[in-house]
Amino acid sequence: MDSREEESEHENEAPSFWTAERQRADARRRRRMRLRLLEREQLKRFHARFRMRRELFTRILSDMCSNNRYFTQKPDCTNRLRHSPLQKVMAAIRVHGYGCCFDSADEVIKIGGSSIRWATMEFCETIVRVYKEQYLRDPTPDDISRLLSENKARGFLGMIDSLDCMH
Repeated sequence: MDSREEESEHENEAPSFWTAERQRADARRRRRMRLRLLEREQLKRFHARFRMRRELFTRILSDMCSNNRYFTQKPDCTNRLRHSPLQKVMAAIRVHGYGCCFDSADEVIKIGGSSIRWATMEFCETIVRVYKEQYLRDPTPDDISRLLSENKARGFLGMIDSLDCMH
């Protein structure tokens, strides 16, 4: 038997466990790299995509991570890291900002629809819990008088209940 016959004999063999494991690890690494590139691309066009300043987004992201364990990146049962906090918050904000369904955001963010649904529910609960005292309160009499004077200057007298005239 010459060396060519030996090589062709080895080519027909099934790949070993270590070869298959290396291929799976390479595929995971390539997926993580594509995901990082996607996240960088999302951040480049940040204001156009999310309609908020990047500083506000990073503040919300850090508040989500520090106040809700769901927004920390954890390994699954096979010890592979699951979705990043950035992916989860981006998905939740995208669903709220565009009013789209959960399944339509999964193509962009690369998370399944059920994971986006869960991230959106956790996001809403955490937003209310963290920002309720500061931002989600009833207006004080000083707030109402300030809003009325601002609206009067704009030409909208007495328009305190219309959200269209409050920005």
